[in-house]
Amino acid sequence: MINGPSARSERRELQRAAQKFQDAPNLQEMGKNMFRYLARRHDRKHILRSLQRQKHIDHTFIEFGYDTSLAFAVNETEDRYASGGDLAFTNIADGELFFSPILPPKPLSEDENSVTFQSDITTSDEKNNTFKCVVTDSGSKDHALIVFHHWYARNRYDSFSKFFAARGITVIEATLPYHFDRGSDVYSEEQFFNANLGRTVRSMRQAVLDGRKIVRWYASEVGRLVGIVGFGTDCPY
Repeated sequence: MINGPSARSERRELQRAAQKFQDAPNLQEMGKNMFRYLARRHDRKHILRSLQRQKHIDHTFIEFGYDTSLAFAVNETEDRYASGGDLAFTNIADGELFFSPILPPKPLSEDENSVTFQSDITTSDEKNNTFKCVVTDSGSKDHALIVFHHWYARNRYDSFSKFFAARGITVIEATLPYHFDRGSDVYSEEQFFNANLGRTVRSMRQAVLDGRKIVRWYASEVGRLVGIVGFGTDCPY
């Protein structure tokens, strides 16, 4: 038997969720309530894991710096010492241009359970320059949900993905920069979000471009309706 404040809180949330499901006027509203409940549950669980992970590797933190040239580098090796720009845009058009796609959304490889792409941004870490998406196929190509995991994530969202796949929604789990097989060591996630402003902006830009590539690929080649969900701070799209 599970006891303690966290268990009691979990039971209360389950009771509230069950009541909302019962009170829903139709199946569509019931589905919305169920999604909100699952999203909050996953969010809380994985945020706690991320915080634990941060404590474990806090000795590897990256010090504060501007490093604006890195923020604008499409290829870190070639553009590393190019003159940087202002990290704050003064109009929307500049922001749209900064996040505009660079490479076509053509996969490097594709199989039943995954698809791999070349990232639009080339970094000094070769492993980070390609990214794999885990696909949980629903058997239908009409709807897809693209999921961005937590910062410092160490596990995929299997139960979350299977829940929606069983209801006709294919789930595509993206891989954020420097996470999972995009990291060269156990501390790589620190490269994604840190006190170096230029490096953080570059990583966020890479994540946005990666996300847009997934959307362009699925919408144009596979299906039609695409939704996006992110957990914690990590829905860069």
